[in-house]
Amino acid sequence: MTEKKHFITIVWGTEREETKTYRFDTFAEADAFYHGVEQSNGWWEYDIIASGEET
Repeated sequence: MTEKKHFITIVWGTEREETKTYRFDTFAEADAFYHGVEQSNGWWEYDIIASGEET
């Protein structure tokens, strides 16, 4: 099994109570997830603290 290369780390919650990293096989998957999170903005608070491609 290969390591997923793309990731997004998000701090969730109005009090920033949970940090979670999501990993994806392709940039397109990560980008679609990111856009879904963006659409939720205003419903719940979050901050993306890291994203990119691992080498």
